[in-house]
Amino acid sequence: MSNVVPNARDKPYTFKPRQVTNPEWNQEQVYDYVMKSYTERFLDGYHVNVMAYGQTGSGKTYTMIAPYGSMKKNSGCSAESPPDDFGLYLRCCLDVFNQTQNMKNVKLTMSSSEISGVCNPTDMITKKEAIVDKDSNEIRGLTEIVIETPDDILKVGKIIEKERTTSGHKKNANSSRTHCLCELKMYKTTGKELTVANLKFLDLCGSEKVS
Repeated sequence: MSNVVPNARDKPYTFKPRQVTNPEWNQEQVYDYVMKSYTERFLDGYHVNVMAYGQTGSGKTYTMIAPYGSMKKNSGCSAESPPDDFGLYLRCCLDVFNQTQNMKNVKLTMSSSEISGVCNPTDMITKKEAIVDKDSNEIRGLTEIVIETPDDILKVGKIIEKERTTSGHKKNANSSRTHCLCELKMYKTTGKELTVANLKFLDLCGSEKVS
């Protein structure tokens, strides 16, 4: 499969997608095919960025976080058997927790912020404004929830679903109207050395204007 798109000089440019998923796959199959290898890289200490971009109603939040409204029906979860509707971010957190929960030198944290493009990002956990470092463009001062049990992951998922700004239109009754940045950090101590790996999931809102 390949696509030809014009570049700035109107010359054709051919590219081939590295991965194409089956539209009939469930959340677990998508995670195993798309995300599993990047999770392993993260566990090795690498920074990883995952971004969902596309038309409104195409399933970005569904794939990255979970279907809208699904967090309410989940009362608990386990690292070995994630809820069927968990998307990439929540499955990744559970997967990493499952592989590190017996490692005393590792601490995992989750954070989430909402970005509207009009003002500074909002910490979705505290509902307070966060600060963007002008030199690095990093969001500073976000509340990090330490993952001690799988239910901590579910807790963050419920916060994201509750606090995310949505608005209905013809294409999607619960369309995300802001960008959502979800982070998973791994703090690992080896002797006197502390290393931090950061895995970021950016769920962009639809870029087109709809009514």
